Amino acid sequence: MLVSLYRRYRPQFFADVVGQEPAVAVLLEGLRSSRTGHAYLFSGPRGSGKTSLARLLAKAVNCTKRSEEGEPCGACSSCRAITDGESLDVMEIDGASNNGVEEVRELKAKVALAPFSSPFKVYIIDEVHMLSTAAFNALLKTLEEPPAHVLFILATTEPQKVPVTIRSRCQHIPFRRIAVPAIIERLRHVCEAEGVEAAEEALWEVARQADGALRDALSLLEQALSLGRGSLTLDGVRALSGGGTRADLESWGRHLCDDPLAADILLRSMLASGVSPERLLDGAFLLFRDLWIAHRWGQKALDGLDLAPAEKETLLRDAPRWTAGELWKAMRLCQGLMGRARLGLRADVLAGLLSVSLAGVSGEPSDKEVSLPAKEEKGDHPVSTPLVVSSGAERGEAAAFAKPFPTRARQQKRPDHPDLTSKAAPAGDGTVQAFFAAVAERDLALAASLLHGEVVVEEGVLEIRAPSDQPFPFFLLTSRRGIYQLTMALLDSGFTGGRLMAKGTIQDLAPDHPPEDGEEVSPFLFPGHRPSGENGQGSLLKEGQDQGHGEDLTDKTEKEARPSVVTAEVERVLRWTGGDLLLVKEEKNDDGDRLVKRDSLDEEADLE
Repeated sequence: MLVSLYRRYRPQFFADVVGQEPAVAVLLEGLRSSRTGHAYLFSGPRGSGKTSLARLLAKAVNCTKRSEEGEPCGACSSCRAITDGESLDVMEIDGASNNGVEEVRELKAKVALAPFSSPFKVYIIDEVHMLSTAAFNALLKTLEEPPAHVLFILATTEPQKVPVTIRSRCQHIPFRRIAVPAIIERLRHVCEAEGVEAAEEALWEVARQADGALRDALSLLEQALSLGRGSLTLDGVRALSGGGTRADLESWGRHLCDDPLAADILLRSMLASGVSPERLLDGAFLLFRDLWIAHRWGQKALDGLDLAPAEKETLLRDAPRWTAGELWKAMRLCQGLMGRARLGLRADVLAGLLSVSLAGVSGEPSDKEVSLPAKEEKGDHPVSTPLVVSSGAERGEAAAFAKPFPTRARQQKRPDHPDLTSKAAPAGDGTVQAFFAAVAERDLALAASLLHGEVVVEEGVLEIRAPSDQPFPFFLLTSRRGIYQLTMALLDSGFTGGRLMAKGTIQDLAPDHPPEDGEEVSPFLFPGHRPSGENGQGSLLKEGQDQGHGEDLTDKTEKEARPSVVTAEVERVLRWTGGDLLLVKEEKNDDGDRLVKRDSLDEEADLE
């Protein structure tokens, strides 16, 4: 039977170990000084060489012809038996399947027996964190004071699950992920030993997909060689992994700037070929990150990244196509979608989100995207235009689906002192797209509610028609907070006037006076809600009335009366949220028992 590459090329000497120089140095120093510990704990990610180094340590302590540097000879009977897995003095135990207390008790019964043919008995317990609590307790005393001829090597990928009482009795040696260049060198050595041709870009792709695990890289290499009929090619790696290679993502990134339609086709092709959404988002994030680094710091910064020379040249060539802000928002978009992808985001939904959010980030939108037909051909009623939104992710995962990228050729600017009283003034630079983006930046739920209604522009005035047949969107659009957010979004997007139509009523969307320089813009600038009184601290209550009870405060002392500032702040909260006031009061009955009374004060009924 054919032996797999990762078994055939397992390190047989400490010099062959890849990417774990600190761990090797600690073990060799112990061997040279004859101060090898009685128990070790190897921890690190999968495929990083924990079991291989454990076997090397077992060979070294039992080798009869060990070198002065601590290397085993590999030729004595003990070394050959351990290499072939036939040594009776080196026992490998799977902690996942032998995790009970009975298995540990059986191990303890055999520990005191002398070795068969070697100086030491070595117990290698893999995935030791899987042992039960009772098994750990049974192992504890033996691990602390084992016989002089016994060596324990525990290996785990999750050291935090190993009890601290166990960790404190072992020499803990952490392993790290293997760097991409080190994996490539090992893969190149294996290909040369096997006599196969390997394309450089294919080696980089295999090493990158291994994610720091050399064993995974060798397994992927073996499969790619089978698909490539004895040679390693990028097409073979692409077919094996389902697409989404670095070259594919670089091509997709270039099309995003030049041809969004081609970018969408390429993205859907990658997802249809089988690449997982998680891996696609990881690769896209790294691409945008590298482009951002190249855009800001150039060649010197790229030298510190694990990239092929051709990839660095591509980054330096493509980085000027983007702005730093666009790349930053693209990274935030990928970051926001990663969590959704891990929870099971459909591939076609992911393709749509990425295409809508990232298409057209460079240059000005096309005429079809910004045109606003005022009338239908078959009727006199205005129709709403489809909202074309290019979105980023500046406000977290949710905002990733709605916030547009700013274009270089078209920036919306609000005038310093707009004419807020003229309802027939032209919209200027205001567009439905800009208004929708401004609403989405303020409140994503409100922006989603707009999709259930209609948004049209008539004579320079933006008109919103709330959906009367959709209760929840209707409530969000017609609430006081919703009206305020819509009005502020109108100003932010360049409109000078607007109105909200809801069930036959019309609400003007404009403050009754323009904000002055430095003045705080608040929802109380609306007609009928403008604050009155000194310092803008108006009141909805009649003078001399307590809040909610209507008691005359004229005869009360100043200490007993509520300060007017508290009343004003309560009114601000109620007006902003459109909510109710809940009074919680503790009283005592005749028997001395404590009672809690709750009275709900509706803003409309009780305050006004």
